[in-house]
Amino acid sequence: MSKEYTCLGMMSGTSGDGVDASIIRSNGLDELSILKEKYYEYDENIFQEFHSLKKKN
Repeated sequence: MSKEYTCLGMMSGTSGDGVDASIIRSNGLDELSILKEKYYEYDENIFQEFHSLKKKN
């Protein structure tokens, strides 16, 4: 009996302009299927706040 995993992965790249999200299903070994992929762009306020954090020490 094999196991099946459904996972959500999210990341923001170095440009910091939004978040990429993927939902996948896998047996954890050699089978993988992408169920959903989507890019969520930050609105201007969040973008500015996010990048201002890099300037604070």
